[in-house]
Amino acid sequence: YKRQVLTHSDDDPAVQVVYEPIIQTAPVMTHAERSNRIRSAILSLAERHRVTGDRERLNLLADTIYRESLQNDIDPLLVAAIISMESSFRPAVVSEAGAVGLMQLRPFVARDVAERHDLLWSGEITLVEPRQNVRLGVRYYRELVDRFQGDERLALIAYNRGPTRLRHQMRSSGGSVASSYAENVLRLYQQLCEDCGLLQA
Repeated sequence: YKRQVLTHSDDDPAVQVVYEPIIQTAPVMTHAERSNRIRSAILSLAERHRVTGDRERLNLLADTIYRESLQNDIDPLLVAAIISMESSFRPAVVSEAGAVGLMQLRPFVARDVAERHDLLWSGEITLVEPRQNVRLGVRYYRELVDRFQGDERLALIAYNRGPTRLRHQMRSSGGSVASSYAENVLRLYQQLCEDCGLLQA
């Protein structure tokens, strides 16, 4: 994130635009405080989508998102933003393309991820179970981050379009690929971080 700084001088009356990074710092907080804020933000996001269900089930889901994300070195709030964009936190939703569940995984992709990571796979029904869906979805996203050398924007586009299609589009366009999906996920992620007090705007 950058801001514009407009500068001029008597010697050079032309206005110059200089880009400087915004320094974003997180307040000092304990691990428990940070964890509680993140879990609360995930619950609030689910409730914003009017997800029905008992509080215990939603707490288990928030715990799963938190735990699986950290185990795979992914920010839990980013995973929550992906789920929000993909399924609006509806665990049984199926897309026209056949993607299933919270993180909208296509069964053949999820099966391959399960095999590579020795995770439970009992067919497509596995993806309707929220915790299994999150576990597989987070592992798949981690693979995409690694595949695109840590570029999370490209990983998000690949998650949305498929990595093979993205590679083809990058070759066709000389490397530049626009994606409203990635921008929307990252915008929501930024807002969640700010709402938690993890970043200063």
